[in-house]
Amino acid sequence: FRLVNKFCDGAVKKVDTSSAVFKQRANLEAFIQGCKTFGLKDQEVFQVNDLFESKNIPQFTQCIVALGRYAQSQPGYDGPILGPKHSEGNIRDFSQDQLDAGKHMIGLQMGSNKGASQAGGDFGRPRQIHSEFK
Repeated sequence: FRLVNKFCDGAVKKVDTSSAVFKQRANLEAFIQGCKTFGLKDQEVFQVNDLFESKNIPQFTQCIVALGRYAQSQPGYDGPILGPKHSEGNIRDFSQDQLDAGKHMIGLQMGSNKGASQAGGDFGRPRQIHSEFK
């Protein structure tokens, strides 16, 4: 909770230190909501049962890595690095002449296989077919 609140102040309002199961589940739900407030998408966070009942630990791990990725993008962040760097937009502006010139180019993916064929596709032994009916 301190981790989420460090990046998004006040995202997790209250942490209950009780050992009751429903309080622990409520704490996990508060953590998940804090992650969403920080900017994580629904696909990046986990559900309470994913961690509490060990149903989907990879989803929980993805959430922690996503949290690390978002943390790195915060201004002035100088903490440890976890996960890849969050990508930034790369907006390009093309003139109308450049766009028109691209319409007349034939891409390498369109219609050319550069002489490739499926010849020689008999690698290995031929398939053995046995019939029990005689």
